[in-house]
Amino acid sequence: MNLKQYAWNIFEIAKANNEDLGVARRMLVNNIQQGMAINGGAELDYPALRRRWDAMDGKAQEAALEELNKYITDFSANAPYHSLCEAFERGDREAFDKVLAK
Repeated sequence: MNLKQYAWNIFEIAKANNEDLGVARRMLVNNIQQGMAINGGAELDYPALRRRWDAMDGKAQEAALEELNKYITDFSANAPYHSLCEAFERGDREAFDKVLAK
């Protein structure tokens, strides 16, 4: 499971719950683990995502989280975080997805 594809949803959860991206990431993962939207903001099929998450072993889950964290918790000057924030603020999902594809 590639959690990077849900980065836009993490930004949505952060905005809806007035939280930072680290907290919103944990909220998304909690929603997936519970199979329901405990924390709102993103319309996703959480029961299906839970089945996919549960099918992964612990190492795969950890790797998925680490990959996602590279995009939303690295604040260095050339990090993707800045471009993701700019695209989200503009509501430009296409530009957002292009950053993730790099």
